[in-house]
Amino acid sequence: MKIPVKRILKNKKLFFSVGAAVFITVLALGGTFAFLTCRTPGVANPFDPGIVNVVVEEHFEPKDIREGEIVKQVRVKNSRTNSKGEGNLNIVPVYVRVQLAATWMKENPKEEKSVVVAFDPAPYIDYQLNLRSSSTGELTQENDVEGDWVPGDDGYYYFTAPVEPDQCTDYLLEGVKLKENAVLPKLAEEGNLQVDVLVDAVQAHGTAAVNQAWDHPTSEGLQIY
Repeated sequence: MKIPVKRILKNKKLFFSVGAAVFITVLALGGTFAFLTCRTPGVANPFDPGIVNVVVEEHFEPKDIREGEIVKQVRVKNSRTNSKGEGNLNIVPVYVRVQLAATWMKENPKEEKSVVVAFDPAPYIDYQLNLRSSSTGELTQENDVEGDWVPGDDGYYYFTAPVEPDQCTDYLLEGVKLKENAVLPKLAEEGNLQVDVLVDAVQAHGTAAVNQAWDHPTSEGLQIY
């Protein structure tokens, strides 16, 4: 099929006009960009992400549990300093949960260290806990957070309020003692009880992160967060 020559020439002019317009627009944008680049100073925005840094604060009076109740007061602090008391960390508010793990330990002279005795002391002991049901509602320290410890369905104890930087939860644990009429097995004739405090913390900006991390913990049929 033949196309008339005049029609082709007209199209060429049209293409040239459009091309020229685009070229001029690019030049204009290029000039503006060059001006802004030369005249506008750059701004540095250093990003210092907040971190989670919780520590266990404890008042402990060593004693053989067979001789009576052991004073072991435990709470959690959202601390700006590291374990050595150094630094000024950029910490964020956090939600806290705690698990108490009891083991029976005895000295091993051959290895010059303590080893775990193969029996579970948990059924023989009682924790003196400061839970919502037993709390007086009075804060124990000036920097304590107004919240409660409640038992979860998963073996953890959850603090119901976010802990701000440099603030503490109320005391969870007050002491440990043997249950009334408890008779320890022969394996416990040597050694002593050891209670480890295991702490988890999640940032408290909203509740989505903590509920996702801890799978919506519940207590007494109520949502904690």
